[in-house]
Amino acid sequence: GGQKVPIQLALQICVNTEVMSQSCEQLMSYVGSLYLNLTPGEKSPVTGIKTMQQRIERASEVFQRARSGTEDLLFAAVMAKINEIMDRGSAEFEWAPSSVKQGDQASDYILDLVAYLQSTFSTFVSLPTHVREALHYKAFNAIAHRLYQQPLSSSVKKIFFNVFQKLDRDLHALETFALDTKVP
Repeated sequence: GGQKVPIQLALQICVNTEVMSQSCEQLMSYVGSLYLNLTPGEKSPVTGIKTMQQRIERASEVFQRARSGTEDLLFAAVMAKINEIMDRGSAEFEWAPSSVKQGDQASDYILDLVAYLQSTFSTFVSLPTHVREALHYKAFNAIAHRLYQQPLSSSVKKIFFNVFQKLDRDLHALETFALDTKVP
């Protein structure tokens, strides 16, 4: 399997590499402006500035690759936790229960999933918007896929009608969370 990295560490590395990449771009712009302000006589012997710009550009590329790799680790950590909660829920879900509890509350595992996503997504505010959007999309897409696959599992031999009421409550809880979760 892949390398396991705590979400908070991956998040901090993502933020740090983004800042370093932006710093390289600003430094390159500054060095370029210094070069432009040189007189023609000063420009010819100053090859060091061009070399410095090339090094800064390479450093920026390194930070961008590191950020991309760390984003992959962050995605993997979030997906692993979602799968863990969904696996537990699938194992506990009764498709042919002797009785279905009445009420309007979603399944415990769905409530756990929503709580996990709320706390996790709230820590992503320092990430670039495109990363937050991708994380949200990937998480909700994975959940939808898992929920769709649950009743199709070969382990499900029969489904009682009242189970659909429970599934409806689960879907409503997730839908409400998804609609309330805006990427700032």
